[in-house]
Amino acid sequence: MMTVLATACSKSPPREPARADLALRTRQAAGLVLEASCGECHIGYYPTAVPAALAVFDLSTPDWPRRMTDRQLRDLITRAASPLDTRGQPQHLSAADVDRVTRFVEHELATRSSGSR
Repeated sequence: MMTVLATACSKSPPREPARADLALRTRQAAGLVLEASCGECHIGYYPTAVPAALAVFDLSTPDWPRRMTDRQLRDLITRAASPLDTRGQPQHLSAADVDRVTRFVEHELATRSSGSR
């Protein structure tokens, strides 16, 4: 009986929860960056929310990137790295913040292409 328990306990845990955890962490990190820089237009319950922006993504929804196309996701990196926001105003995202958005986009695109959404 002990051998069976020891063998069962020695098996490595499934990899899928780790992947889901990574997806959640990268999404949350990017979401915080985007909330600070894009939230004015992309958070549905803000009075400043813009309907056209919400049609692309709404940071107030749990699965906010789901409606985004691959191109729109890639555009997040370009926009995050830009010194100006979409209204032409200066934005000051750090290299670390741009990296958080980039890692999220890369992970999201890889997940989509592998079909493990």
